[in-house]
Amino acid sequence: MTLRIDCSRVRWDDIHVKESHPKKPLDKHIKEVKNFYEELRSLFRIYRIDDEIDLLIDLVIQYHDMGKLHPRWRVGKKGARHSEYSVLWLLCNRDSLNRTLNSYSICRNGFIKTLYMLIFKHHSTINLTPPSVKDHNLRKVFSNDMIWHDYYEYIKNLDFKDRIRLADLYGLFKIADILSADPRYIENRDILQSPTPIKVEDVKYIVSNGGIDKERWIEQTALKDLNNLALLRAYTGWGKTTASLLYTVDKEPVKIFYLLPTITAINKFYEKLRS
Repeated sequence: MTLRIDCSRVRWDDIHVKESHPKKPLDKHIKEVKNFYEELRSLFRIYRIDDEIDLLIDLVIQYHDMGKLHPRWRVGKKGARHSEYSVLWLLCNRDSLNRTLNSYSICRNGFIKTLYMLIFKHHSTINLTPPSVKDHNLRKVFSNDMIWHDYYEYIKNLDFKDRIRLADLYGLFKIADILSADPRYIENRDILQSPTPIKVEDVKYIVSNGGIDKERWIEQTALKDLNNLALLRAYTGWGKTTASLLYTVDKEPVKIFYLLPTITAINKFYEKLRS
């Protein structure tokens, strides 16, 4: 089914001039997102295999903010939703997308509709709930059940590993988008640094800030000899949170995630690590 869109009334702004963020033209933002995305892939060791999933996320990055070229959209102006305008831009500039896709013969049914969905919802939750669409052109597109059917079928027909990979890469894109949008991250790139291996001496230094219990420390150092899957149970105050860092010694993790019950606990542990 061909989607008929009236593009004659829209005069898109210049990508090299129109700001996507304060003092940043859109083309610069897209380049930054691409660079951050590649750095994050390298950091998390998610290597390119140049398959359809790689292509899909590359296209999301390339086109996700093209809606900001719509004359109704301005930095700081509320009401105009650039994500839906980005889909409209794609529909009005199909030649640009087709030129990219012509060199690929691997795109399965539903690929384009999935691209629309990932762009449309790149600032919200990905699900099968029809979005609330303001632009009258896009209402015709997203009221079409085939959009949802093709998107659902595309995701459903991916094998499990590809679904996980798609979720991982889409998440890295969203992080890269945030990093480019906030100038603090442009100046401070610690988040993209390769992880420093944790040593027993480092953990001992952190633990010893409040004085060290030698007998307990002997118990705690046993954590580094645990297998890849382990459950630690100990009484309150034993030092589970800090000592659990020992579990990662010699395992070379890419990242370590902590789930703590309160903001206070998170801040306290963060400051302890920084010191």
